[in-house]
Amino acid sequence: MYMNIVLWILAAAATVIAVFVLASYGLYRYALVRPRVRRKPKPPSKKWAPLMEQIHQGEAYLDSLEKEQVQICAQDGTPLLGEFYPAADAKSSKVLLAIHGYKTNGKANFSVFAEFFRGLGYALLIPDNRGHGKSGGNFIGFGCLDFKDCLCWMKFIRQRMGNACQIVLHGVSMGAATVLMAAGERPENLAGVIADCGFCSAQDEFRHVLRHYYHLPSFPFLPIANFFCRLRAGYDFAKNSAKEQLKKANAPILFVHGEKDQFVPTWMSEQMYAQYQGPKQLYIAPEADHATSYFMDKQQYQKQVRSFLERFLPAEKR
Repeated sequence: MYMNIVLWILAAAATVIAVFVLASYGLYRYALVRPRVRRKPKPPSKKWAPLMEQIHQGEAYLDSLEKEQVQICAQDGTPLLGEFYPAADAKSSKVLLAIHGYKTNGKANFSVFAEFFRGLGYALLIPDNRGHGKSGGNFIGFGCLDFKDCLCWMKFIRQRMGNACQIVLHGVSMGAATVLMAAGERPENLAGVIADCGFCSAQDEFRHVLRHYYHLPSFPFLPIANFFCRLRAGYDFAKNSAKEQLKKANAPILFVHGEKDQFVPTWMSEQMYAQYQGPKQLYIAPEADHATSYFMDKQQYQKQVRSFLERFLPAEKR
């Protein structure tokens, strides 16, 4: 009888552990592994459907411009592809390097910004992150790998345009975390950073999503998922943090966030802004949800960007 009880307890414990491991592996697969088969795009969500016309107009604008398909290799050999759009003024040395968000691509994410920044005299470099779009890679970097890729793109810009070039990084969501981490490396020719709805760290974002959307604790799911991430993707998402990287940064940074963002909560940008010791500016967009600050009020967003550039970048860099 006693032995049966022990065996029952052991079986129950093994079952619970197996459930935790399988659920954590599912989290890892869904969040970090690039699908092997390209799925048919889902219809736009209720939030994004009204905004798609603006995105398509932006894509049509980009299609009307002279462009060049460009490719580099990441530090680990992953092929990274993007599109380079020269500035309207061939003499301009200003480049906007646009880093997109999670499970989208560069063109879709930044088409709406293109005409505005071109009007400010910038050339545009719009790459696809590893694990996205036309770029290689089997895993999504969640900023932890992508910030190193961002530095490789900056090196590409310097080689192409010379050491006098001035680079502004603009990232949205995961891309915002990426450019903030890149800023912590103090790369050459970095003139400024625009971080739109970035998270403090992948760990913080996963923890928030589990709690807010699924009402689940971070333990044991995140440690197990991170084990699979280290084993298969080769990085530790618990040890890479935009918030920590900012302690080393010194470039001017414009933090942007939607007031009603539930996916990446607004407090993350507010916290990083409060912590940052370098030149900084904060814009909380009223009524905006995740990654919709520009759509909600283009004029105010553009006003904030112009103010930021005029305030912190010398005239020759703007």
